[in-house]
Amino acid sequence: MLGIDWKILLGEMINFLIVLFLLKKFALGPFLKILRERKQKIEEGLERSMVAEEKIKEIREKREEIVAKAQQKAMEIFDQGKKKGDEKIRNSILLGEQERLNIIQAAKKETQREIDKMKDAERKREVESALALAEKILGEKLDSQKDKALIDKLLAVQK
Repeated sequence: MLGIDWKILLGEMINFLIVLFLLKKFALGPFLKILRERKQKIEEGLERSMVAEEKIKEIREKREEIVAKAQQKAMEIFDQGKKKGDEKIRNSILLGEQERLNIIQAAKKETQREIDKMKDAERKREVESALALAEKILGEKLDSQKDKALIDKLLAVQK
């Protein structure tokens, strides 16, 4: 036949099958197992990174919301402070105006009192002058009761 020794070929086939079995069991099996585990770890890592990216995205959105709310709150606080400040300014102006009016009123009263005092003093001088003139004319000094009655009478006439 073609120079094929069937016994050797059969022995080589058995040896090949044994080597194939041993390679599959001890080399290829663990190698494939390592590859599957590695593939699984890579898939888990990708899954985790996708979850992490989603969380990062959510955190960014929440941060933007918080920043927007904080800015809004800051503007509200600023507006409230401005309103309070404007109100205090208005109150201060009103108090100042009221104080000014009180001072003017007090000054008017004081001026009126001074005018009244001056009028009274002037009346007394006029009465005394009139009495002095009357005394010279009459030539006698009036006693204090007559003097007082005459002064009261003259004051009543002038009012």
